[in-house]
Amino acid sequence: MPRIFISYRRADSRAIAGRIYDRLVQAFNAENVFKDVDRIPPGSTFADVLDAELSKCNVLLIIIGQNWVNIADKEGKRRLDNPEDFVRIEVERGLSREGLLVIPVLVDEAPVPNPLELPDSLDKLSSLQVVQVRHDPDFHRDMNRLIDFLKVLQHQEASVQSREQAAARRNMRRTLAGIGVIALVALVGFLALVASGVIKLGGAAPATFDPEGTALAQLTQTFGAEVAAVSTAGAQASVEAILTRFVTETEIAETQTAESYTDTPTTTYTPSNTPTPTTNATATAMAQMTEQRRSTQNAKATLDSEATNDALATQNAPTNTPASTDTPPPSNTPSDTPTLTPTHTPQPTATPLPTLTLTPNAPATQTALAIAVTNAVATQNALATSLASSVSIPPKAPVKIGFMGPLTGPAEIIGHEQLNWAKLAIEDFNVATGWNVQLVEGDTELDPEKAVNVAATLVGDVNIYGIVGPAGSQEVQAVQEIFKDAQLVHISGSATSPTLTTNGYNTFFRTVPTDAAQGPTVGRYLHNGLGVTRLFVIDDQTSYSTDLAEQASITFAELGGEVVGREAVAQDDQDFTALVSEIGLSSAEAVFFPGQIATQGALLAKQLQEAGINIILFGADGFYSVSDFIENAAGATENAFVSTFAPDIHNLESAADVVTRYTQEYGEFGMFGPPIYVATMVVLEAMQRAYEGGSLTRETVRAEVARTNMESTIMGVPMAFDNNGDIKNAAFFIAQVKGDHFEFVLVTSQVIP
Repeated sequence: MPRIFISYRRADSRAIAGRIYDRLVQAFNAENVFKDVDRIPPGSTFADVLDAELSKCNVLLIIIGQNWVNIADKEGKRRLDNPEDFVRIEVERGLSREGLLVIPVLVDEAPVPNPLELPDSLDKLSSLQVVQVRHDPDFHRDMNRLIDFLKVLQHQEASVQSREQAAARRNMRRTLAGIGVIALVALVGFLALVASGVIKLGGAAPATFDPEGTALAQLTQTFGAEVAAVSTAGAQASVEAILTRFVTETEIAETQTAESYTDTPTTTYTPSNTPTPTTNATATAMAQMTEQRRSTQNAKATLDSEATNDALATQNAPTNTPASTDTPPPSNTPSDTPTLTPTHTPQPTATPLPTLTLTPNAPATQTALAIAVTNAVATQNALATSLASSVSIPPKAPVKIGFMGPLTGPAEIIGHEQLNWAKLAIEDFNVATGWNVQLVEGDTELDPEKAVNVAATLVGDVNIYGIVGPAGSQEVQAVQEIFKDAQLVHISGSATSPTLTTNGYNTFFRTVPTDAAQGPTVGRYLHNGLGVTRLFVIDDQTSYSTDLAEQASITFAELGGEVVGREAVAQDDQDFTALVSEIGLSSAEAVFFPGQIATQGALLAKQLQEAGINIILFGADGFYSVSDFIENAAGATENAFVSTFAPDIHNLESAADVVTRYTQEYGEFGMFGPPIYVATMVVLEAMQRAYEGGSLTRETVRAEVARTNMESTIMGVPMAFDNNGDIKNAAFFIAQVKGDHFEFVLVTSQVIP
């Protein structure tokens, strides 16, 4: 969370500084924003408090008005020329402090300070990038930009901290691993010394002496923590087998000697390609372990017949050393999300067999010990291979997906439809895989500022590995930087602005085509399909609407049509009297209005009808709603057209089952839900592939999303992405209102390069 220090002169910018403070407090809470009047306790030394507060902050906002440079004291001297001036002190210390971001904020149309007018200690101020905050009606718009920037800064700092913490954790793991290796080497050396008779266990053993129990107790005392850390049912059995054979053979060693033996018996183990067990994988592996135990019971007989001096002298031991299977250290990650690895990885790497170097004059027991250790590790590898052939166990740690959509406000019908389809996708995935993925909801109200707040919250949850949404292009545009910094993939099922996938953000994908293809489709259909030559175009000032309106207008004009009017409305406008009048005077034959609020389209249709204007109304995506666009218009939208990025899946055979289950649980739906079902499945399956590949992180999920290649989806089309995150093949649909429903009149496909 950024801690912000506001520096200002009361005589220069007191009123607007107060408004800026109020907005920052709303965004970041009062304890993170310092403004002198509100935070200095009575009786405190002004300079000391300012210095202490400035040292706690990482952002210094210097509010500069028209008179900031030249304000004078009672004697007529310029305050900036006084080294004891508090504002000068604040700025000087801010400019000299490493790690503090200093932002000049220009208010009241103030210019950037001229370096020639500043004291030498402040001349750097004139070279800094400034932010402008104007009075109404632009105040809140300017503050939104400033707050968005500070929030991005917040996530960048969090990413740095996360990387530092991840590095510290890796170093700790490596240190502990090194300690474990040293302890293991010490244990093997200890056992070898005991076997050779250099070290005696206890002294003279009483009649009830239990050599196996004594050795087990010695191991537990010396190496108990390490054994506990790696023990499994199979591994523990292997340790016991080694010890049993070791103690038995130690008793035999006293009567045996060996000639010099300098070769190093080693073995390279490669797991066999055994078929997947059809019964119980664990039982099969344990059967192998039982066979190993039987061979251990014959240790004495084997040594009696084979461990002779001549045999040891002539034995041809393999000398190749197993290849290292060390895994390179993981790369730094920009967030502190946990790395989840599967309980049983599908293709395990066999544990390297230990290399035991036998010294000259070593007893036969040492050779037997090497063989026992090698066999035990081989058995453990067989167990891992057998278990890995079974179904991967779902992660035990919490696994979540975030959802962003308009759950309240004028577009809430879209948001709830998308949310319900996301829920259904997660339900289907959990049932099919045994996972327990949870959904975290975020209400954006189709507002970019609120989307930023939701994105910040979702990024902060380290158990979230992917985001479905946001719904609108303007929202996606506002949050892309935040998600890129966190390497958190987000997939929209309705944001279609072409620029969203051409601006370098590799974490954004979408399951719908872009306006770059949809706009020309509309323009061609209006001109060539409907014979329109004069078109009136309206947008609702969102990036989605303006982009689509522009693309359609360009194509329409290129074909010889004339755009006779171009207007914009706000999404909460309800009185279109002036607009309707302008449309009537334009002699337009059709109106193209790619709005996002279906009720607004119905309202415009009714007001056109009431004015007696008989004209073709053509909408887009957001207007595809039976309840809001058809029923609310009470017949005024009859024969109107709507272009959509998704098909109506009600009659698709491939979607019959999911349609039935959705309608039974949630009711009717339109065009916005099915692409979200597909988007959610893309994230879920990417998470599963990443986990089964050995590492579930935000980065690995993003990489798996990019590799998506679904041969079929509930939308009747395959799903794969190009290098920008757009779907490789786009199908567009145009529907017409007929009575109480939509009928599709055109389906067109276009490959997006």
